[in-house]
Amino acid sequence: MKEERRRYVEGIDLDDAVERVQRLPTLPSVLGRIFATVADPDASALDLGRHIAADQSLSATLLKLVNSAYYGFSRRIDSVTTAIVMLGFVEV
Repeated sequence: MKEERRRYVEGIDLDDAVERVQRLPTLPSVLGRIFATVADPDASALDLGRHIAADQSLSATLLKLVNSAYYGFSRRIDSVTTAIVMLGFVEV
C-alpha cells in the first residue's frame, strides 16, 4: 500500500495540482466573512488569514501571488497570514 501511494504522489505534477486548486470556486459564505473582516477596522491580519485559509483556492492564489517575481521577496512565503502582512490589507 505504501509503495502504491508513493508512486501516485510521484506522478503528480505540482504546478498542475496548484492550478486545479485555483480553479475551484470560492464559497459565498467564505467571501462574506472575508469582506466583513476587511471592513472591520479592528480586524487583524490573523483574522483575515483564518478566513482566507478556509478556502483552498484563495489560499493558493494568494501564496502564488506573494511568491511571484512581481513582489520579489527574498524568501519564500508559505503562510497566508504572513502573505497578508507582507502585502497589506489593501493589496489583499
